[in-house]
Amino acid sequence: MGDNEGNLKNTLNSWCKIKDAANELIVGLGGTITHHHAVGRDHKSGYEQQTSSLFRETLSTAKHNLDPKGILNPGVLVDPLGVSIGLRGVLRDNQG
Repeated sequence: MGDNEGNLKNTLNSWCKIKDAANELIVGLGGTITHHHAVGRDHKSGYEQQTSSLFRETLSTAKHNLDPKGILNPGVLVDPLGVSIGLRGVLRDNQG
């Protein structure tokens, strides 16, 4: 698996560029990349742009009450209390 030379890193870098461009275009045209089943590590930045702070705070409060130890998908949408996981996943890992 990989590019013509079998280089997975090149393939992943190409995917990230395409994904970033697609996300930017979709959001720029008024669409969303954060529909009900596609919000995850690689869509967290879109989620944060496309949801209100009230919605995020409400979800965060509910998550902290239902999962006080922060063990269920930490950092996917909501960081555990006192921990900043931030953006993670393929897109973040291949920036720069």
